[in-house]
Amino acid sequence: MFAHSQDLSSRIEEQEDRLVTYQLTLRGRDGMVLASDQCENTKPQYGDVRVKNLLRKVFFSGGFAWAYSGGALGPIFAEYVNRNLVDDNGIISDDDARNIFENCGKLTYAEYMSTMTGPAGESVAVLACGKSKRIFRATISSPMTAIEVVSGPGSPCITGNRYNLAAFVATRFYSPEMSVEELCSLAAYSIRAASDLEPNYVDGLDVAVYRDSVGKFEFVDSDTYWRNTANTDKELRNSFHAVSSSLNSHT
Repeated sequence: MFAHSQDLSSRIEEQEDRLVTYQLTLRGRDGMVLASDQCENTKPQYGDVRVKNLLRKVFFSGGFAWAYSGGALGPIFAEYVNRNLVDDNGIISDDDARNIFENCGKLTYAEYMSTMTGPAGESVAVLACGKSKRIFRATISSPMTAIEVVSGPGSPCITGNRYNLAAFVATRFYSPEMSVEELCSLAAYSIRAASDLEPNYVDGLDVAVYRDSVGKFEFVDSDTYWRNTANTDKELRNSFHAVSSSLNSHT
């Protein structure tokens, strides 16, 4: 069932200096949003200057979407999941998807240990189940992949560089009553803010959306949402001006 990951050693050497990313998984009244930046920093085999690359870290099939962040195991794990979590016919259950996640984590770690001698580090993957709106978070750092259910629809699921100050934006303004369109704007704004704060760690944007009316995940035009963050800044400043003017008129 599980395809063999080719050229594992060379790809791990390229990824071992990967820095954390910033991701949001959000439940809304009419669907779900999984958003991630695209940034990775790697150190070439020869030399000490890190190189920033942009690549996709969000993937989906049918009613499931997943993303990875963290160390060298993340992209290898994602390859396994991409090959094995195929929901084209919509017959995979949440438990099936969770089991695939767990098995892919075991195989990823086993291949790493059979190829490399150094510590594997820790990678984190998130799984969004569109129909049920369940969220699973997997920690890949040992032979047993630890998978937890992210409970509580009233708060966002933040993975990767969750201590970035921009996480305040998502935590403060998120509501499960928001529409997926509103969640896309919120996620894009938070990730753009994270990029402005730490451009060497966070950059680029991918947003996958599950609409209840459609029944599957699909990408949206992330470039448009990224550009629109400047308008959000302007509107926020205008709202503070409006509140201030209203208060002054009553004094």
